[in-house]
This record gives sequence, structure tokens and C-alpha cells, in this order.
Amino acid sequence: PLRPGDCTLGLGEIMPSIIDVLGHIQARTLTWLSAGCGVVTIMVCYTIAVSLGHVPAWLPMISDCAVYAPEKYIFRFGMITTANLLFLNSLMMYGFLSTITPGRRTADKVGLVLSFISSVGLAIVGSVNEQENNPIHSGAAVVFFFLYEIYMIMISYRFFKADARSWQRLSMASVAIKTIIATVCLIALVLFVIFSQHWGRWGTQIAICEWVGVMCIMAFNFTNIGEYKHDLQS
Repeated sequence: PLRPGDCTLGLGEIMPSIIDVLGHIQARTLTWLSAGCGVVTIMVCYTIAVSLGHVPAWLPMISDCAVYAPEKYIFRFGMITTANLLFLNSLMMYGFLSTITPGRRTADKVGLVLSFISSVGLAIVGSVNEQENNPIHSGAAVVFFFLYEIYMIMISYRFFKADARSWQRLSMASVAIKTIIATVCLIALVLFVIFSQHWGRWGTQIAICEWVGVMCIMAFNFTNIGEYKHDLQS
């Protein structure tokens, strides 16, 4: 079971009230929301932006779908909500990790911090669009993508190195899918960096890499349903 003290970084109980609330929520429900909110927000904004002629159908950067009204307001609300849900999902995973191995590992705490900073980056991406302040928007996007990629690799490696007893609480399919998703996202981010050296020439390829990266992050969160068998107190 998860208790308030399970979500500490060794510096005292930092989030007991959050865990008290989460303890009455189906973990799978929150996992669905964390992944679904981001995907639905992006697709709704994309559909509106294309239908109003704000962006071409193939293929705009996701951020381009959040520049003009009315889609920018939906994007702002949806991305900030998604950022909070992603961190809550990471917080649940942080608690779950203590059930497969005794005690707290430093790597788990580092992963939780990386997830938090990454989620803040996503919230900033949603709050400040590229037209309002492109350096802040782009910088926050870099923080979100690359820190969350590190987090995904850390979680995948943690599961992959679990001992035989720990596998009783793990889903082999989920671990395999997590590893594949983290690898695909890493490839997409590397290609994004390479293509970005010639933005005008590789604009579509850059957009594809961005879409793949975002969807990989959402899919990675969704795979946590493999670990959350029941709810946070079972």
C-alpha cells in the first residue's frame, strides 16, 4: 500500500494530502487521464487550427496549433492540466517502485525530480505560445522533451533490472513496451536535433519528430496501467 510517507524524498513528508486524495482514485483512471488529456487536447487544437486555415493539414508543428484563438485557449488549459497529470502519474510510479524493492533508491528520487521539472516545462509550453515569447516557449519544450526522455529511460532500466521476485508485480508486456517507446522517442529526439540544423529544408521531418516524441511520452504514461492492477491502496 502507498502511505503519505511513501512519497517523500528523505526530507520529511512533502505531499501527504495529495496521496490521501489519490488513495481514493483508481490508479488506472488517473493513468488514462494523464495520457488521454494530452492527446485529446492536441488533436482538438489541430482539428480547429486546420479547419480555420491557421495551419496546413500536413504537417504543422504542434506548437503552431496553439497560436491563434480559439485553439490557443484550449491548448493552454489542456497542456497545463496534462502537465499536472503527468507528474501525478510519476508520483504514483515513485510509490509503486517501493513495492518491488525495499527502501528508496536515489535513482527513483532523481527520476521524480526530473519528471517534476519536465512537467513544469510542459506547463510553460502551454502557458506561453511561440508568438508571445518564442525563446521561453522553445526552451521549455526542450526541457520537457529531453528530461522526460531521461525519465523514461530510467524507469525502463529500473524495471528491466528488477529481480525475479519483483517480476510478480510487473507486467512483462508493459516493460517491453516501455523500453520500445523510450527507444523510439530517443531516436525521434536525436533526429529532431539533426534536422533542426536546417529548419527550412527539413520542416516537415522536424514536425514528424515532434509529433512522434509527444505521442511516445503519452503512450509511455498509458503503459503504467500494466503495473497498476487495482488502486493505490491495494
